[in-house]
Amino acid sequence: MWPKVPYVAAALLLYALALILYFPMAPDHPYAYDEADYMWAGKQGFWANYAEGSALSFPEFVRKGLELSRDSSKRSSFSQFIRSTGDIGMYRHYHGPTYAYWLALLHDLGVTRENVFRGSGLLIHLTTATMILFGFWAAFPALPPIAGLIACALFVFNRTALVAALGITQHVVFTLLCVTTLFAAAFFFRTLQPRWLYATMASLAVAFCTVETSALLVAALALALVIEHRRVRARWPGIRDLAGLLLRGVGVFVLTMVICWPKGVLQLGIAKGFLTLAYISIYRKTFSPFGILYLWQAKFEASPW
Repeated sequence: MWPKVPYVAAALLLYALALILYFPMAPDHPYAYDEADYMWAGKQGFWANYAEGSALSFPEFVRKGLELSRDSSKRSSFSQFIRSTGDIGMYRHYHGPTYAYWLALLHDLGVTRENVFRGSGLLIHLTTATMILFGFWAAFPALPPIAGLIACALFVFNRTALVAALGITQHVVFTLLCVTTLFAAAFFFRTLQPRWLYATMASLAVAFCTVETSALLVAALALALVIEHRRVRARWPGIRDLAGLLLRGVGVFVLTMVICWPKGVLQLGIAKGFLTLAYISIYRKTFSPFGILYLWQAKFEASPW
């Protein structure tokens, strides 16, 4: 580890530079649209988001959603109805509560200014960079330490990640959990040690408690399992042994979700998020105003390389 100290010091200098350059760029204008809803939810505190005492029941949510899908002119009255119930999940746009916990913590610590709330995302951003730095060294020990530092630096100054870090959005937390999940999965497929599978599933569960696009991680893990299925079957040749491993992994996933977001499992809060996403995509057609080619072009242009 000692030979890597200069690289850790270099990473810390990069972090300091990023904070100096980008924290002053955090907007201080009033919250609007999604940000205002997320902030209202966060300022209700940890317990309000954890317990969700005023949440609509799942059958009522489905009934109202079906009414809205049949008559889009009811959107305004539907929004007024939901807000009148005080359903805190609606203010989170039916995403999980993980990011709201972060906002609640900042609020409890006395943060009040808009630019500080927005700029706080840089702390999560730099935590992700640190995960990349040490995860890269652990996952690719044959490469020189400078490779891990380069990977870290590319993320620190990635424009897309910085934009997310300077806004009120759960995607900055999702990025951290995505990196954590994928590194844990990499260690599992490299070592075939069950503890890394359980770590992967726990991290994946917290990601699902953050935003619905975590389903993409499931696809990535499934693809990796298909690619590595021979090594996995050689390690667990019996169907019963393999099924037991996977069931324990699923158990870790469910238990972690219950701990992080009880009503997400027990009252199908997670399903509300996916149904809302489906409604936005199918009926509103407002999931994204950009085509896929434009998005990839923008991603390429935003890359630091």
